[in-house]
Amino acid sequence: MRAVHEFAGHGRAFLIAAVLFLLCLPSRTAECQVALPGPRITIDLSGAVAEALVNNPSLRENRLEWLIRQARERGAWGAFEPALVAGYSKSGTYRMNSASQRSSLLGRPEYDEDKGTLNLGLTGKVVTGAAYDLGFSLSDTTSDLSPDKEFESSFGGSIAQPLLKGITRQAALADIRAARLDTLVAFHTYRRQLISMVASAETAYWDLELAEELADLAAKSVDIATRVHADSELRVSVGKMSAIDLAEAKSRLDATAADREQKVQAAEEAGLRLRLVLSSPRMLTAQGVVSSRAVEAFLWDAGRFQTDHSSAVAEALLYQPDVAIKKAELERERLLLDLRRDQRLPELNARASCFFQGLGSSPEESLRILSGQQYPTWSLGIELRIPILGDIKGGQAVEEYQLRKKIIQGQLESAERETEVAVRGLLLRAAAAGALVESAGAVAAFKQRQLDEELLRFEAGKSDVRKLLEFESALSEARAAELGAVNKLRKALTDLAATSGTILRDKGLETLEGGLFLLDSELLKID
Repeated sequence: MRAVHEFAGHGRAFLIAAVLFLLCLPSRTAECQVALPGPRITIDLSGAVAEALVNNPSLRENRLEWLIRQARERGAWGAFEPALVAGYSKSGTYRMNSASQRSSLLGRPEYDEDKGTLNLGLTGKVVTGAAYDLGFSLSDTTSDLSPDKEFESSFGGSIAQPLLKGITRQAALADIRAARLDTLVAFHTYRRQLISMVASAETAYWDLELAEELADLAAKSVDIATRVHADSELRVSVGKMSAIDLAEAKSRLDATAADREQKVQAAEEAGLRLRLVLSSPRMLTAQGVVSSRAVEAFLWDAGRFQTDHSSAVAEALLYQPDVAIKKAELERERLLLDLRRDQRLPELNARASCFFQGLGSSPEESLRILSGQQYPTWSLGIELRIPILGDIKGGQAVEEYQLRKKIIQGQLESAERETEVAVRGLLLRAAAAGALVESAGAVAAFKQRQLDEELLRFEAGKSDVRKLLEFESALSEARAAELGAVNKLRKALTDLAATSGTILRDKGLETLEGGLFLLDSELLKID
């Protein structure tokens, strides 16, 4: 009997030591007990974000659309590309001469002429809207008027410069400026998708880590319930405990085992959701994924979220892609409205031309005379064209773009207002989540002290299994609540950074220099 009592005492001491050891282990550094089938991939937070940014197909589509807009912007400069014009023509004339023609052609009843012309020129337009033509021609003529061929050469150019319509408000550059704004819209659309993807990857990773932590807690509860049940069986065998207490310990063991299975399943489902978000081939073909849980120390600055919200709102209005997109669209509507106003102006064009001529019996002689510039032909003039009824179509176009500008202006104001409200709300949510973390931590610490005291009473024989399991259950619930509060805080901070548009900057994926957003080079690559 003494041996039995000594064995029971050792068993009770072993139980107490096991309970103290398992409950005092820090849950954040414990290894996950999730039994996923087959090989598993361990990934940390930065690795999850990198996988999502590299492999997600929607990101690739937005990135390609941005590159397309860049190509269109570069192509818009082609409007000022000069064109080389070259040609050769051959013509012939054989006719009967009228009375007046016969008098000027020494009474010849017929006229026969063959002519070949070579042209070479350069044509285009400049940023002022002026169109120019610069050219050289050389022709040879054989006719009844001369027994020998005549060679005529000319060189010169002409220019037409708009003075009203086509020059105001940088009208000549309107297509290039519009293409640049389209590129800016595509860029911020790509940024918006990047922000969404980073936030989704972070949120899915936090959910996975929480599920694994909860599975660890459930596993610890099963271990403790198993040892308590074993100790209860020993006590019943020596008459120190009733069969009802043993049944309660068995019931507790069954309940904790069922809860552990649920937590394991939840962790596996969280891993599947993360793999779908990442869309990585190696993730999709793997049997499972677990978090590394090598998270840096979590620092909470409550004052940041409870004092000045204005700076956070101002930062969000600068970084938020939806606001930036609406600003670019509004600038484009202003540009198009200015262009329509320019097109309503009277068309007043200044024209100038100057050509030099050379004529000789051979090409060399003709070019020699041309180079002497002795025979110029020039002209200057102004042409005015005004719609009689004031350009009805142009007036309606101006009114249309004024209304469209008002629509975009309203959308921009709405986007700014929604961003401000969302940021302020998320700041309050983060502050509340931080307070909840502190409160849940305090409760968990209190439950830990209660369990420690109950363990001492149990060791002294002043408590029973039921009370011990109740305190252990309360501590597990408190720790689960603390983990849930930390997860809510992390997700609130992720949502705040995503809504503010600063999440890429915070991850080192983006910098702002001179008002220009510069993305990390890895985000600009296309396979």
